[in-house]
Amino acid sequence: MTETAERFKQDCALRNEARALLSARYAHFKSGLNARSIGERVKDQALIKAKEVAIEATEVANDSRGVVVGTAALLLGWAFRKPLIAKAREAWPELVTNLQELSAKFSKERPSE
Repeated sequence: MTETAERFKQDCALRNEARALLSARYAHFKSGLNARSIGERVKDQALIKAKEVAIEATEVANDSRGVVVGTAALLLGWAFRKPLIAKAREAWPELVTNLQELSAKFSKERPSE
């Protein structure tokens, strides 16, 4: 056999091995798809990522509790701003009167220079 024919025979053998390997991988891939659909795989990945994010958020919240509590207080204040403003308007005249009385009391007790 000539060198070219021998090389051709080796190349055909290599091609057949590669084809068999590719066919095996394709069959494995296809059987995996039959076992679980793409939608199930996407759902599983989304759940895994959501759990990771929740764990990380919990760690961050534990590291900075003051920021979380402050943010929650501000959000509650914003949510209840109208009732809080109404109560503040009701209490304002009494507060001003009390401050004026207190100021007058301190100015009377203050010794003259």
